[in-house]
Amino acid sequence: MNDAQRLSNLFKNKPLIIVRLDQITSQKILGSRNSLRRFTITQPHDEVGDIKTPTLCISEINDHGKVSCYIGVLYGKAAVSTIDTRLTFIKLRSLHLRSFNKLCSGLPNVRDQRLLKKKLKNRDFSVRLSSKLSLKVIDKLKKENPDKVLSALNDIPNFRPISQIEWEQNDAKDLAKSIFGLSSAESIEESDDDEVQPQSGQAHLLEDNVINADSSTIPGFSFIQKDITGHSTFRKDGDSLDIYTANRGPLEKMLGVDLIYINNSAGSMVMIQYKMLTEVNDANKNRSEVDGSKDWIFRPDKQFKDEISRMQLPHMPIRIDDYRLNSEPFYLKFIKKRLESNRPPSFVISLGHLNWLLKSPTSKGLRGGIRIGYESLSGVYLRETDFVGLIRSGYIGTHRAQSELLRPIIKSVAEGNRALVLAWQQRIKLQNERDEIDVAS
Repeated sequence: MNDAQRLSNLFKNKPLIIVRLDQITSQKILGSRNSLRRFTITQPHDEVGDIKTPTLCISEINDHGKVSCYIGVLYGKAAVSTIDTRLTFIKLRSLHLRSFNKLCSGLPNVRDQRLLKKKLKNRDFSVRLSSKLSLKVIDKLKKENPDKVLSALNDIPNFRPISQIEWEQNDAKDLAKSIFGLSSAESIEESDDDEVQPQSGQAHLLEDNVINADSSTIPGFSFIQKDITGHSTFRKDGDSLDIYTANRGPLEKMLGVDLIYINNSAGSMVMIQYKMLTEVNDANKNRSEVDGSKDWIFRPDKQFKDEISRMQLPHMPIRIDDYRLNSEPFYLKFIKKRLESNRPPSFVISLGHLNWLLKSPTSKGLRGGIRIGYESLSGVYLRETDFVGLIRSGYIGTHRAQSELLRPIIKSVAEGNRALVLAWQQRIKLQNERDEIDVAS
């Protein structure tokens, strides 16, 4: 399905909304903390009852008498009182359009011009167009503002299917922000600049690592650095957060993980690999149960075993002077395979727990194959909130001395130093050979 078909399907159920914001309201929104990145407005139920979200919206903003038009997403709608509904708008982008009147005259068909003018004579806060007129208006805007319209479409949840890799990367970023104490509202990223500039001419460009191509600004935090090697840095009240997205890059080849989170305050480093759970029928399960006969499981394969084999740190002759409940840095996050914007249920287990499960009879399926899922774990796993709390407290992850040795290596590998990856792999191989000799002797 192409974008034209997706847009047609969207507008059949959720037509384009045109919104007028008066001068007082416009100036309050423009002066707010999140400005046009994210704002909410309340309106009487009966005035917005026909609006269905999420969908595209075109807004007319009056800034001290200067009128401009913007395109964005009318993201959510919720009753907040007996008489009022709250509408949530995100990421409004300026259009090459001075007013709604210009939009009318720009439509090629005279009949469509008359239809839109008739709609706009209604001076209510919002106007809902028909699905056909919605398509014609957006088609007109796309010709003059292709990038802005495309970006707005990308902000509509589930409008365009995303790859599993992209979904995992976005979820990894959201998890890291949760660990650092950012709310969901603060995670809405600002962008009028659709390009990300490399920090170094030698940076190894990986398309999968260009996550959320716009430059991000997080309210209340100083944004220190973001580059296309998959490294972002944030700072707040003396604390700093480093996020390395390793998927499909040299870091993934070295460590077999998708996300590396460094808590600079605690001096700890935690590395996470994502795996998707597939819904299956379980003949052993009581079909009268609420969930029917279904379970969500993951079946290890050869690729998975190869990835797990890379989850090792070489021996480090260091002096440990801090406490960890568990100093193992490697964890696996298993997620129900639903590629959607809202975060589906998941659980987290440590690498040590995984290795135990692979040998346990409780993980064997009907035909003797290994399977990891909710049923076999019987609730013995970390929920995401538990996991986030352990990382934020510094209770898990590498010791500070280990982290200080690993940090420059990870930074260099993220920038494309493949020689270090090879050296790392050789060092792990030698370490494994020594361990085998020690066991044999």
